[in-house]
Amino acid sequence: DGTWQRVGVWNDLERNRRQQDFLVLAMERVIANGARSVIVRDDLIEAIAGATILDDRLTLRDLLDLGAAFADFDPTGLERHSLPVYDDVVGTSSVLRLHPDARKVFDVFRGITLRPDDVPLDVIDRRGPIDESVPAFQQMAYKGFPVRPLIGEAVPATTIRASRDRFDAAVLVGQMVTPMPRFEFDDTLGDRVELILGEDFGSFLLAPRDLDQVRAVAQAALGAPDNLADEGALAPFDGVGYGYESARSDQRGLPVFDPASASAATTGGDPSTSAVSFRATRRTLRIKATTFDGRRPDGSRCP
Repeated sequence: DGTWQRVGVWNDLERNRRQQDFLVLAMERVIANGARSVIVRDDLIEAIAGATILDDRLTLRDLLDLGAAFADFDPTGLERHSLPVYDDVVGTSSVLRLHPDARKVFDVFRGITLRPDDVPLDVIDRRGPIDESVPAFQQMAYKGFPVRPLIGEAVPATTIRASRDRFDAAVLVGQMVTPMPRFEFDDTLGDRVELILGEDFGSFLLAPRDLDQVRAVAQAALGAPDNLADEGALAPFDGVGYGYESARSDQRGLPVFDPASASAATTGGDPSTSAVSFRATRRTLRIKATTFDGRRPDGSRCP
């Protein structure tokens, strides 16, 4: 007799952790039985190849080379990932739903190492006077970049500036711009990437440009001298044309659009209203992280 008590999603997550432990233990057992030996490893690969249907482009030599590359692999160093989920009820059924952050876990297995929301971006409009229905910085914000909009005196060339540590981030921004922008690398820029829109700017691409093409241009620029001139030259700015009534200046003197100030201006300063729409969000289940170790104590045997 008694009552059932729902303890949340941790039962399922704990099962996943045990399965991960099992895989690590299985790899340790295979290594303990001599899998690092060239003879044993080759025999094992040949046995697997004979019992498995392989892709027609995957040869036995590819498998042998892969085995050699992982000859020194340590199973305890295997990186583990768990999907962030939360409890929900659909009708009479208890279900698990993916947390929005789950895409970052999927990205690991999709080969995606960097997303727009990981790249703080300064969009510096230096095209000169221009009339457009959607501001350039807003288009990059729609693509997911955390954008800080600025404006400056007109320059001829569209340029992406970043530190060398942010090379991949600069390439990601370059994939969105046409024509192909120039690249300049300056380690004093820190974590942020600058997109300077020059007079030659065309548009933002709906689909990203080929990665290898942009990477080659950026790689060639790594050894080129910094030739950006007149960075501090400013164009007169009063916010007209961008929907903002106020602006402030950053450390370089470039005006920065302040959406918060604009929101206060358009709503009359009433904190209960906002130009930005809000929607309710589901409260997610908080789970205490626990470390699991599926290994049995040294000297003991499984029953």
